[in-house]
Amino acid sequence: MTTPDHEIPRSDPANDQDLASAPGRRAIWRAATLRMVLPAILTVALFAATVFVVALPAFEHHLRSTRRETARNVVQSAVSLLASYERQVARGDLTLEQAQRRARERLRQIRYGAEGKQYYWITDLQPVVVMHPYLTEIEGTDILDMPDAQGRPLIYSFLDVVDNPRQGGYVAYRWQRHDEAGPREDKISYVQLYEPWGWIVGSGVYVDDVEARIADMSDTLTVISLTILVVILGLTGFMVVSAARQETRRLDAERSRRARERDIATILDALQDAVVAVDATGTIVRLNPVAERLLDAREPGTTGRHLDTAFALTELDGRPITDLFARLFGTENAEAPLQAQLVAEPGSPRTLQISASRIDGAPGGGVIVMHDRTDEVTLRNQLFQAQKLEAVGQLAGGVAHDFNNLLTSILGNAELLADRLADDEEARSSAEEIMVASGRAADLTGQLLAFSRKGKFQVAAVDLNALAEEVARLLSRSIDKRIELQTVLSADGAVVEGDPSQLHHALLNLGLNARDAMPDGGTLTISTRNVHLDDQDRRLRGTGRPAGPYVELAVADTGWGMTEEVRSRIFEPFFTTKGPGEGTGLGLASVYGCVINHGGILDVATVAGDGSTFTILLPRTARALDQRDRPAQPAVSGEGRIMIVDDEEVVRALAERALARYGYEVISCEDGIEAIERLRKEREEIDLVILDLVMPRLSGEQTFDELRRLDPGVPILIASGFTQDAAVQGLIHRGAAGFLAKPFQLAHLARTVDQTIRQHARPEA
Repeated sequence: MTTPDHEIPRSDPANDQDLASAPGRRAIWRAATLRMVLPAILTVALFAATVFVVALPAFEHHLRSTRRETARNVVQSAVSLLASYERQVARGDLTLEQAQRRARERLRQIRYGAEGKQYYWITDLQPVVVMHPYLTEIEGTDILDMPDAQGRPLIYSFLDVVDNPRQGGYVAYRWQRHDEAGPREDKISYVQLYEPWGWIVGSGVYVDDVEARIADMSDTLTVISLTILVVILGLTGFMVVSAARQETRRLDAERSRRARERDIATILDALQDAVVAVDATGTIVRLNPVAERLLDAREPGTTGRHLDTAFALTELDGRPITDLFARLFGTENAEAPLQAQLVAEPGSPRTLQISASRIDGAPGGGVIVMHDRTDEVTLRNQLFQAQKLEAVGQLAGGVAHDFNNLLTSILGNAELLADRLADDEEARSSAEEIMVASGRAADLTGQLLAFSRKGKFQVAAVDLNALAEEVARLLSRSIDKRIELQTVLSADGAVVEGDPSQLHHALLNLGLNARDAMPDGGTLTISTRNVHLDDQDRRLRGTGRPAGPYVELAVADTGWGMTEEVRSRIFEPFFTTKGPGEGTGLGLASVYGCVINHGGILDVATVAGDGSTFTILLPRTARALDQRDRPAQPAVSGEGRIMIVDDEEVVRALAERALARYGYEVISCEDGIEAIERLRKEREEIDLVILDLVMPRLSGEQTFDELRRLDPGVPILIASGFTQDAAVQGLIHRGAAGFLAKPFQLAHLARTVDQTIRQHARPEA
């Protein structure tokens, strides 16, 4: 069958190979002959087998059965006739002799059969022949010398068959044919005893008559079969010639068509876009391989369906497209590109750019090209989201840094005030409330810094299974009893590198978020498992994370779920769907920053009204868990000269008063230039420098480099709210003595200063 001009040709390598090796004309004739003659011969053979193996034996059996049945019926009729005469005798209408005489004469005259030569005969039990219509001369004689088919006296066979409840049966014997004088032939008769008179009435058929009838039927069927064979062979010869010529023409046309189509089909198959051909009614007639993969159209039934109903296409805003054919090929919007989404699988729409073009000779139909822009749109959205979160993170980090400086002063001065008011319980309580509030404010700035990836960070081996169990215990005390809490910890050796405090806080935030999504109860599941992400995994796409072993930590709930609009904004700081006073909007933002900070991946799966699953993927490590006990902290010595370099006066004043309480001598500098001048004048007289990282005029990094140049032996502590800042990490690698995170408690400040001075004490002269 040839392809219409408006269809997309598809190159079939198997068919092309078949055409290339197609047989010549002689082979075509041979193939056509075999294809036609062989079925004809098989048909005749089947017909002959049916006739001679099935029909003829059945006819033979039927004929024999019919003849035997006829003999039985006529004999039973004759016995009935004798019974009627017996009834006349019983009534006195006839004497027994009269009745028997009339019965003999009546039966003597009866003939039946095709030639009217079948007859009755009668014997008695003496045995004497009572009546024979053709051999009257034997009437009154006995039949003891007449044998049956086995050579026994015939009367014995008669007596055997009549000696049963039916008083009748079949007997095989030999007898001369009708009124003809000649040799005796095989005959089968049915005999029946008429007991009141002691007569045996019989009638039968000659075996040769049946065989002759069967032979006639066989000859007739043979002639019919040969005639049919001749007719079939004649028709077959005509069909062979016609088929061979038609096949030759078809192969020639097919070779020409394949040659024209091969180049076009190769181009279409090589295209990276989906190509769909439709006819003038909008019915799909062909798909290229990309279209089959994109539309999952390899299932039977896609080809042949109408374009409008074959694929679930929607507008970008989710409205269904039900008039695709008209929009692509209609008079108003003909050949206009269309942006649409194809729902290939639940929850994974494909973004398509669809264009159409008519083909000459196919009015109303044509070719549709679908360009899959899903990856392009996904990467663009990911880039936009990352840029947006990065910008918000920078803003949040800057605000948190400045706020940390204020909190450092508030918290430190509250501690000093609480110490001085030890005897005034009411005033001390107020100072402690200030300290508690400052701590909460520090937690908020910590979440902002975690989102901006500049918060406190320490690296240790963390067992996520143990972490999940600990968070589950905390949640079990705070969640509604209608919420079922489950843990499924399938990961074996779920150890990652990270900050235990941040990871604990992130997991707890996810658990509380899941709790709040189920006000009427439900199921909250915390699970872990080991996974291996390859380069093709969807979750790695656009993250820049390497393929390899990861630990998957998931928090799933059966609550409200989220719309796509809400899901796209959940990691923005201060974005919340909760009511006033119910949330800060920083929980999920800090989770996002924590996961990214740990080199992980955060994935969200949610359906509005059907719950949400937050999945954290962190690189698995072989690092052993640190189970060593920490040594006891020594008392603060209070010996040494400290230089504090910070542009915030409140921070300098607080640190100066706090360290002076422990016995340290403190020098304050408001910027890097002043610190450099003081160190140049008092070189080797300064035991420790506490250096702020962000300052005007001269940055913390520039100040650090100049101080180290002037006095390489002086230990320098970096003080900042940004521990993950690249500058902080760079200074640590370049020789900074340590890091002091803002806001700090005064006791922690004193211990850090004391430990640093002890570790970097100058050698005595």
